[in-house]
Amino acid sequence: MKYSQLIHISFIVGLLFFLASCESETPDYDLEEYPVVEAYLYPGEPINMINIFNMNNFSDTLETQNGISNLEITLAIDSVEYQLAEYSDNPGHYYYPDTNLVPVAGDYCTLEFEYQDKTVWAETFIPEKPESLTLSKSSLSVNMGGWGGSDIEPIEVTWDNPDNENFYTVATNIEEDPTPVQEDLEEDDLLATSFGTAPSTSNLINIVPNQCRYYGTYEFILFRVNQEFAELSLYTTTNTINLTEPYTNIQNGKGIFTAFATDTAYFEAVSSK
Repeated sequence: MKYSQLIHISFIVGLLFFLASCESETPDYDLEEYPVVEAYLYPGEPINMINIFNMNNFSDTLETQNGISNLEITLAIDSVEYQLAEYSDNPGHYYYPDTNLVPVAGDYCTLEFEYQDKTVWAETFIPEKPESLTLSKSSLSVNMGGWGGSDIEPIEVTWDNPDNENFYTVATNIEEDPTPVQEDLEEDDLLATSFGTAPSTSNLINIVPNQCRYYGTYEFILFRVNQEFAELSLYTTTNTINLTEPYTNIQNGKGIFTAFATDTAYFEAVSSK
């Protein structure tokens, strides 16, 4: 799994704690007693995204967290236990040294460690890869105004979702030096190369020309996500006014332990001239 594909995920967790900063400047519990877990698993991928932080105050974001070192973390996959190691140059970031150990779809996984005389524990499962990801066409015409014209049909993206599970999408321009659609764009005005959707139970989205700010090849990733991630995303998008305590599936902690499965397709954003 490319780290670039995790940008959207990490942003949601960071936004979670940014939003919580607006809730109270004097929380009714000692934040340092609560480790913040940011842990992701993918089918067929080595285990290298287990991050544990100490949250000093609600205004902290992931970039300013203090990594918690020297934890004895047990990851269990279908009841078989594995002890994680810590990156020597990255405190608070843990992994399993044997890259041949990879979870597969259907695995039940738990994460457990001791912190401040409490057992921190969480569970998740590895979802199945999305099925029947289909793009209605392989290219989309875009002009300087961001639109392809009234006669340009969007790219219709569909996939199977008979059980109303949660999916979200990210499309990223993967050109080494992408050409902006807007020709007079200043260097300081560079636009995001990615766009996407929040988790939902839909099985269809449309990609329209004005979403593509650069010409070239886009990598489209469809994520099947578990309910805990959907709950986290719902919190970040609905609690900007009346904030509540952030959603978490970590017992005696904060944050998220979850898993994803993906499928990938590609399309081109081309000039409509």
